Amino acid sequence: MSQRKLVTGHPAQLSATRGRYKVWFNRHIIHGADRSWVRNITSAYTVGELSDISRRHAVTHVILEGELPPNLNTLFPQLTHLRLKSLCRNANFNSISSLRKLVVLNISGNRVFTHLFSNMFTSLLSLRELHMEGCELTTLPNSVTLLKNLQVLNVSENNLSKGLPDYMFTSLQSLRELTMRDCNLTTLPNSIFHLKNIEFLNVTGNNLSEGLRDDALAPLVSLRELHLRNCSLATLPNSIQSLQKLRNLDLSENNFTSLPSCVFTLKSLQKLDISRNNYLTSLDSGIIHMTELLTLNVQENKNLNSPPQEVCRRGINAVRQYYQDMAKGSGKNLPFVTIAVLGNTMAGKTSLIKTLQNPDRKRILTNRSPEAAKNEITKVFNIEEVEVDGIALRLIDMGGQEVYHITYQLTLRQNCIPVIVVNMQQYEQTSAESTRDEAVRKLAFDYMSHLYLANPVLGAPKLIFTHKDKFENVRFQKLKKCFLEVSNKLCKKIVEEEKALEGDFAQIQHFSKSPEGVFPRVNIYEVGIDDEYDIFDLIKKSLLESSHHFIKPLPLVWEEVNQRVMSMQSAYSTIDETLDALQAELGQIEQNQLKTILTYMHDCGKVLWYENIGSLEQYIFHKIKEVTKLLCVFYHHEQDIWQKRIEKFQPYYSEDEICIEKQDFEEFVNYFCETGLMVQSLLLYLIKTETSFSSPTDMRIAVCLLKTFRLLYGPLYEEFKEPCFIIPPFANKYFNSFDSSQKNMYLKVETHFNGLALPQYVYHQMTVGLLELFPDDFAVLHVKRNGANVYQDGIYTQLMHDYKHRKILLYVSSDAANISKMWEKIIATANNILKNVLETWPASRPVTTSFCAHCLLLGHTCPKKVLRPQWCLRSLKHQPKNVQLCSGFSTTLCNDEEIPSALIYPCGPLSRDEAHSIKEHVNQLKQNSFNDNGKPQQVVKTQMEDDNMSECSDVEEEGYADFTKDDLEPFISMVDGMKLRPTNNERVRQLFDDHRQVYAMSDPVRGRVMIINIERFFRDDGSELTKATRDGSYIDYVNIKTLLKDMGFVVANEDDPLFDLSKQEILSEVRKETTHRDHKDLGMFILVIMSHGTSGNIFYDKYCKPVNLSEVKDLLSASKFPAMRGKPKLIIFHACSGSRADFGNAVQSQSPDTVSPPTPTPLPSSSATAGSESSAGQHVSPNIHFDRFTHLDADDFYIVKPSTETYKAGRNENYGTWFIRILVATFYRHSCHRDVSELFRIIQDRVRRVSIAYCKKTGDEAAGGNVPNCQECTFTHLRKLFFFPKFHGRQLPQ
Repeated sequence: MSQRKLVTGHPAQLSATRGRYKVWFNRHIIHGADRSWVRNITSAYTVGELSDISRRHAVTHVILEGELPPNLNTLFPQLTHLRLKSLCRNANFNSISSLRKLVVLNISGNRVFTHLFSNMFTSLLSLRELHMEGCELTTLPNSVTLLKNLQVLNVSENNLSKGLPDYMFTSLQSLRELTMRDCNLTTLPNSIFHLKNIEFLNVTGNNLSEGLRDDALAPLVSLRELHLRNCSLATLPNSIQSLQKLRNLDLSENNFTSLPSCVFTLKSLQKLDISRNNYLTSLDSGIIHMTELLTLNVQENKNLNSPPQEVCRRGINAVRQYYQDMAKGSGKNLPFVTIAVLGNTMAGKTSLIKTLQNPDRKRILTNRSPEAAKNEITKVFNIEEVEVDGIALRLIDMGGQEVYHITYQLTLRQNCIPVIVVNMQQYEQTSAESTRDEAVRKLAFDYMSHLYLANPVLGAPKLIFTHKDKFENVRFQKLKKCFLEVSNKLCKKIVEEEKALEGDFAQIQHFSKSPEGVFPRVNIYEVGIDDEYDIFDLIKKSLLESSHHFIKPLPLVWEEVNQRVMSMQSAYSTIDETLDALQAELGQIEQNQLKTILTYMHDCGKVLWYENIGSLEQYIFHKIKEVTKLLCVFYHHEQDIWQKRIEKFQPYYSEDEICIEKQDFEEFVNYFCETGLMVQSLLLYLIKTETSFSSPTDMRIAVCLLKTFRLLYGPLYEEFKEPCFIIPPFANKYFNSFDSSQKNMYLKVETHFNGLALPQYVYHQMTVGLLELFPDDFAVLHVKRNGANVYQDGIYTQLMHDYKHRKILLYVSSDAANISKMWEKIIATANNILKNVLETWPASRPVTTSFCAHCLLLGHTCPKKVLRPQWCLRSLKHQPKNVQLCSGFSTTLCNDEEIPSALIYPCGPLSRDEAHSIKEHVNQLKQNSFNDNGKPQQVVKTQMEDDNMSECSDVEEEGYADFTKDDLEPFISMVDGMKLRPTNNERVRQLFDDHRQVYAMSDPVRGRVMIINIERFFRDDGSELTKATRDGSYIDYVNIKTLLKDMGFVVANEDDPLFDLSKQEILSEVRKETTHRDHKDLGMFILVIMSHGTSGNIFYDKYCKPVNLSEVKDLLSASKFPAMRGKPKLIIFHACSGSRADFGNAVQSQSPDTVSPPTPTPLPSSSATAGSESSAGQHVSPNIHFDRFTHLDADDFYIVKPSTETYKAGRNENYGTWFIRILVATFYRHSCHRDVSELFRIIQDRVRRVSIAYCKKTGDEAAGGNVPNCQECTFTHLRKLFFFPKFHGRQLPQ
């Protein structure tokens, strides 16, 4: 009986697991690559079972993982393809050398082969492919030379720095592909250059700075692909001319200053990559003769002058056109650059430009007072020219108001020099109102995002500080230093975040490569003093120097075309109209030639031509100021602009008919201001009367321009007879939340944008982008300022965006039977929105999370999540492919409950039975989770859900009443092994930078902590009160010190702990701490006091002298501790508030082990601090200190104590106090995602429950039965205090 193959072309994978091997089979084969072995788990077999399979079937493809069977050659005698993965270091390789039929062997990624035995391949004479990538080899075994049938060899990523013998490849004349990438080679073996049949050679990443021998490449006449990327080459050998079959040549990331002329002789070359050669200054006209060349990559060559990079971006045809036109005559040098001047309104941008333009070298200030004859505030943007040394530099003065930001996208280019203007008065004010970080973001980084997110290759920005005359120089320099420090810190966070993210994102090169920070010192200027005119000369000189790279010679015909186009009178013209006009004046000009010239003009900011936008590619807008007027119709900073339009209304006529009456005009305006919907007749009226787009054709083009940039959407029909257009930023109503009370199930996806913040208008464009996905007239649309929803074909889709928290939420809802269509809809919608964002903003950092529909339906506050699901778009270079779809009957686990997989993972089309099964499951959930009114019932949450993604479990949460002393010891000791983890809760992560809701935390050091522990007590004569010793308090000290250090705090006097101090020493140490210089840069302060005490917030020093907590607190007030003014101050005050032990009705006794200190003398009223109650209960008149009328002395305190008034606080001599121990455990578990008030509510409940249960079980009355409480909370501006342990900004979990 003939054998039939079990896996003809289908590999099986074996993995040793307790004497058994798992077997996988593949369904998709890609020849010769590791990815050809795709796992598909079936079952596990013993060696005996596999031997039986081998006897009945010819197994040909196998993957082995872990241990190697010693009898592999007898187990699979027909084996032809073998892949070894994750091998053990003691693996036995002897059986491999006996596989005589082996054709493909892949041992890549195994780092156990540092030295392969020399005869390993002696018997593998049938081998055609050998892959040894990343094996940490230092040489190759000699037996490789015997593989005369070998066609593919890959030895990349091995440390072959000692070199290889010259004879290594001499006998391998069948070799077709050789890859030696990143092998630390400095020379290549001579035998490589005698491989006459080799077609593919890749030696990328080897330091070949000494170059290749001049005749080295001559014998390689069959070579079709040659990869020499990152080889430190500056020249090529002339023998490359022999490679007349070469199709692909990669010379990127080398040191060429010009393209070697020998390359032009490669007549068959189709693809040439010379990108990222930082010394490359020019190509050569010889490239014209490379007639077969289809692809030319010259990206990121910073010093390339000829041809201009604007030409190179259009590809090889544009480069040929440039050299052909240059051959006919060259003109003068002209700048190919736009200087973008950005900053907040009133920053001084327009004044700066006017001063730079002024030949009298005098500072000019714009007049913006309401009484001025002409208000000079910038509307949308202005384009101005500044002449420096005979060269006209083109500056764009961008309007600073938020409403104008949406128009920036029309003019900003890749060849742009950013200039950021910062008003230091605004910086000081914004810092006082929020934080310094927030001020820098608002005044600088939010404007830089318009530039760097769209063009991540831009160079360093200029930074100009204005209004210097409003400050004394010392104050100004201090603000400047602070601004730059915060800028560099924010930049560092963004770079670290980029490194933490997976995916091939476009990095902001200046941020990651600048050694001097965001703003290099030479690019920083200060203006504002009338007598300092020289500073403006320096600014002009600096702008000219930065522009030199963009000042390049142009063909003469290009200059002539530029002049003719700019002189055209109309606001726009078509390509054909422009071509006809130019041909009439200049003679023969081809359309492709004109398009190349227009690319240059567009990139220089001279015209607007959107070649890649289908609806606009035929139109050239020569008058950019006319486009500015068009945008100004809708985006205007004046609050009363619409009322003025109503008052000045004048009807216009079309064919002797009034197009719109005043009454209708007023009605339409009011409707637009209320809903964001603009009736078509109102839209056309505004375009007609306020812009130069006056004819019907002009107005159609104007509407097309606005729609193309997603500034409006339409037409659609509402309550009026004529169509309307949606302009989302002007809608007044908001979506508060998604209506989860509906009985349909729904899917939810959230995308957060990390890195630099996306401009706010991008979120409105996402709304328009959603609407564009539903062109059907039968779709029902609702648009609000923060999103839109659409109902079509039984499926409800809603987008909500939150600019403040930098995220969008996408919901899709329908009947459960439509779940496959719901998945299809939400995947297509989410990826379409992300694609639109990434195409325009390639350096943005979207991170997508999908949520479990089962949890959502049950109303869980913390549903199961899938971070960055397989189906979501992560970057334009990594499109989701081959998304695995689950079936309708497959199940998975969610919170230990078995549910249909389709509620978490995408599913394909379902059969009727599959759809019915899912619908039945959902209907059952509805019955359990919805009441008669259709509203979700209160769901009993697990502790994990209630804690919003706690990273640790709570072993003491349940069953307190059952604890015994032995049971409790593991709980007590586990404090030592706890670890803090940064929160994964996106809601909490977003609060880190939201300083309107939470106190700002400094990073990486959160603050300083001072721990005072009075453990031993003494009489006046110096003798010790041994019975008063607070045994176990040192354990508290160690626990709380360890916790706070882990949380990012610096412990004061750690080398000399503050133990057993007198009252005078306590107050002196606290006073000394308040003067520490680090506090000004830190976010908060913590004081821990542990001692004996009594009622009235009194504790005792080491001599049993009473100290009132208010005396200590007064030293921490805003007036006496100015470095912590406006910052939170936490006081953990551990001392008894009396001598009573609270055991309810069960126990009422004093612990025999507890010895109270001497009863203190009542404090005289004069010692009471201002604003506190005296011991007699009489109120003392407060002495309130004000700091610029913004801070009170009592502000920003949070004081907690371990027991209520008159009650004692429990302590155990072996484990410390209940309060501190549970505080430490609770902070370790929950401080990552809970604020301080929530934490102490948890502590309060746990101390009470644990101490009562412990006392009942053990009879240890010394522990006490106490209830901690918050003594005082004076947090300001309704802010909360989060500690954010281990969290350093918006980084993602690995």
